[in-house]
Amino acid sequence: MKRILLLTLLFSFPFHALVISAVPPPKVAKPVPDKEVGPKKKYSFIGKLLEKEKVEPAEQHDDKKEGAKKDGDKKGKKNKKGVRTHLLKFQIKEVIDGKDDLKPNLVLICVVEPGQARNPNQVKGGKAEPGETYRVVSTKKELGEDKVLRLSNCRLFSAKGRVGEEFAIGKAWNGTLPVKSLEILPEDQRKSPVAYLGDNKAFTAFMESFKSFDEKVAVPPIDFSKNIVVLVKNVRHPEPIIGIKARLDEGSLRVAPKKDFDFQGRILKGQIFASFFVLPRKGITAIAGGKSHQFEIKPPGFIYAD
Repeated sequence: MKRILLLTLLFSFPFHALVISAVPPPKVAKPVPDKEVGPKKKYSFIGKLLEKEKVEPAEQHDDKKEGAKKDGDKKGKKNKKGVRTHLLKFQIKEVIDGKDDLKPNLVLICVVEPGQARNPNQVKGGKAEPGETYRVVSTKKELGEDKVLRLSNCRLFSAKGRVGEEFAIGKAWNGTLPVKSLEILPEDQRKSPVAYLGDNKAFTAFMESFKSFDEKVAVPPIDFSKNIVVLVKNVRHPEPIIGIKARLDEGSLRVAPKKDFDFQGRILKGQIFASFFVLPRKGITAIAGGKSHQFEIKPPGFIYAD
């Protein structure tokens, strides 16, 4: 009788009630879509430093540190003094990267934080001098204020040889030159890495001493009323000049030699390596080489006092 009653109670519950009481199957996790991360934008340019300002972060109280006093007569412990940063205001002369936001003549502010130098040409913010030109690299744009852009995490490098737009040098003649023949140049151009010849008399005297590596190539006649001859020479380092690169910056042509540092030949005593090219006078008022050598191009027919 008890068995019949138990079976009656068991079959009185619907079948789906027994299924609901079972453990539910585990849920399958849906794959999470990969987050798209854009490339880190880089800003780099060559600019003239207009102003610099040193900023020292204010000392703050750390009330959360153990032992700090709140609302008492004694002040809490102070944090260590923050590192000094510099705000540098530049005028862009040439854009290398970041052309969407950077344009020539744009004035911007760079936040330069001190840190370990990563490159021998890197310049600390405190050593940057207004009026000088630097190559600046930043990987983060902080904010824009009207026409003034603000970049953070900036690094400064020497812009030697990278000032202005690249200037195409045509045919150049490479060779050697006796040191004594430098006397045909004005005194201030004899020891500089760059000089120029502005008349036919000086150029003729120069060609009598210059020995070209390629003697088969003749120098064409030069009209000195429209052109000058730019001379690049190695007065300190005994490496042959195999090419010339130049950049034009507001009428000033900055010239630098390309040297053969693998040269293992014999260097003749009293000789230097030199190279020259013909340069149109129009639009160019001065030539420069290195940091401290710049010469104004005199008009045709000018006679030097010495």
